[in-house]
Amino acid sequence: MECDDRKVVCIDIGNSTTSIGLFEMGNREGLPLLANPQRISNKELGDIKSWLLPINRDFRFTPTNDKVSAVIIASVVPEKNEVFRRVIQGVYKVAPKFVDPSLIKGAYPELGADRVANLIGGYEKFGLSVCVIDFGSATTIDVLKQAQGTRHKAQVDGEYGGGVILPGVEMGLKVLHQDTSLLPEVSFVGTIRELPLLGKSTIECIKSSSYWGELCRIQGLIEKIKQGLNPKFVCTGGAGELFAKALGLKYEPWLTLWGLYFIWENRIRA
Repeated sequence: MECDDRKVVCIDIGNSTTSIGLFEMGNREGLPLLANPQRISNKELGDIKSWLLPINRDFRFTPTNDKVSAVIIASVVPEKNEVFRRVIQGVYKVAPKFVDPSLIKGAYPELGADRVANLIGGYEKFGLSVCVIDFGSATTIDVLKQAQGTRHKAQVDGEYGGGVILPGVEMGLKVLHQDTSLLPEVSFVGTIRELPLLGKSTIECIKSSSYWGELCRIQGLIEKIKQGLNPKFVCTGGAGELFAKALGLKYEPWLTLWGLYFIWENRIRA
């Protein structure tokens, strides 16, 4: 079998974090290897070039085998796009492709590129219909359903069924502190589901609400969505693993990166 040494770098530029992964086909059939994906706080991102270059060291690219075939990006921070474009062209010698909603039939023009990638990743891994719950800076819920009528040949099989945007858990905690005089700033990090529903201190009450409040609102929305579509559900995002376990749902930590890879492989490269 001929060796397939394609390498695709996928980058998800979010409001709070930026994720990167290298997809490498190797010489075997089936899905590629997602090698050493990383999620870095935007506060710690620093110089983008110094962050991208370690991929070359981590994956031991050699002079004869260091060609990155493509770089594909989902960005919800437009002011960073040009910086990434310039640096990527300098590091990898390829022009990055930026995802937009035109890949999904019925998607509205402002639909975030990360949500587009999430839906396509969910579709490729689980089929239709699929509902992706992303616990990021904002908590988003999006549905890709069976398509009605015709679609553009470059679009994924399926049609946008709609979505929900909610303040994320950490965002809610920050606003609770910023917009009050006495409530302290509390981080969701370290909050666990063994917390009692009813707290017995201000800190306990806030932590309880951040977990149980989020869990209950997502449970309620899931039940409403099931009434109309009954899709397969999958969670992703930083807090996704915790809530996926409580909800009894699948968790895909790198679903956005997988979606970006599938967009390149099946929509752009094809």
